[in-house]
Amino acid sequence: MSMHPIVRSAWPLLALGIAFPARAADGPARHYRTGERLYVHANPGLSLRKEPGTEAQKVGMLTYRQAVYVLPDKRAPVPFRFENIPGHWVLVERDGEQGYAFDGYLSRYPVPEEKEGLKDWADRTFGKPISDETSKQMTDMGPGSVRVVRYHGGAQYRSMDAEVVSSDSLVLPSGRLVDGFLVGRGFHVLDCMTVGDLLPVKTGKSGSGEKMKDNIVEDKGILVACANGFGTNLFIELLEDGSIRITWGSHV
Repeated sequence: MSMHPIVRSAWPLLALGIAFPARAADGPARHYRTGERLYVHANPGLSLRKEPGTEAQKVGMLTYRQAVYVLPDKRAPVPFRFENIPGHWVLVERDGEQGYAFDGYLSRYPVPEEKEGLKDWADRTFGKPISDETSKQMTDMGPGSVRVVRYHGGAQYRSMDAEVVSSDSLVLPSGRLVDGFLVGRGFHVLDCMTVGDLLPVKTGKSGSGEKMKDNIVEDKGILVACANGFGTNLFIELLEDGSIRITWGSHV
């Protein structure tokens, strides 16, 4: 079976019924700075093409986790959607080779390393924390321990352990819902996504992962409900200040 010309992916997104909600930041052309570094989140690779489009000549293959750099481009950004992931073709360079790649699988945030923890990824990505506090609090699920680690620029790592529920979350200072999904699925906790669903949801309505009857919902977040027997969910939401919050939760 031949691979799609955009991405050679070992993980069939379309088979999972993925539907990314469209929002303003994903619709109009995204603006990158010349020389900006982006990371490849397509495993095992992302096509590099001579022109923006799937019919253009293929000039190379970008590898998973590889860093590429944005080049100046006089063309108007060309929008594209692959398996319901919205994005644009962007002109990039790596090791002296240049071409157009679909930015639905590119992110300013690096891919998590194998078995890397959320806190370790945040330290590597955002640098030394400016604060790290743990306290006992009354949560929505009863008494629990809450740890909050803050970084420069507004990034944050948070973990909560209550009697029956635990959760971990990351706040990315800026980005798209797609960025949150790309980072989120990179952690080993998402192995269960091979039998899961990605669902658009209303802000704050992570719920229990039940499928919604209508896909026309507020474009504020997406929910990955993992059916691996551990009750693990991934919820990605756009916050009012433009930051992206990624939350992992599981029933103990």
